[in-house]
Amino acid sequence: MSTRLEKIEEKLRELETAVPNIEGSAVISLDGLVMASRFRSDVSEERVAAMSSALLSIAERINEELGRGDFQRALVTGSDGFIVLNPAGPDALIACICSKEAKLGMVFYELDKLSKELAQIISGP
Repeated sequence: MSTRLEKIEEKLRELETAVPNIEGSAVISLDGLVMASRFRSDVSEERVAAMSSALLSIAERINEELGRGDFQRALVTGSDGFIVLNPAGPDALIACICSKEAKLGMVFYELDKLSKELAQIISGP
C-alpha cells in the first residue's frame, strides 16, 4: 500500500508527464512547508515554498476584498516563463513552474484536476 507521500509524488510525476514544458512542481502546506517536490536541484525548495504560501494567502485576500468570487489560482509571469499557484484543498497548495512555451489552458486544466485529487489524498485516512 502506498503512503500518502508516495501518492503525492506520483501525482506530481503524472502532472509533468501530462503537460509539456513544466520545469518543476511541489505540494506545499499553507504554512509554507514542502510536502513533496520535483524542483530542479538548483531551486531552493524551502524558499519557494515559503514565498508561494505567502503569495497565495495575499492573492486569496485580494480576491476576497475585491469580490471576485471563488479563488482559483495565482499566476506570476516573467519573460522566461511563469509560476502557477493552485489551492489543493484547505491545507495545501500546488506550485508549478513552467517555461514560456507551456500552454496555460492545459496547465490550468491539469492543475485544477490535480488539486481535487490531492485534496482527497491529503485529507484522506
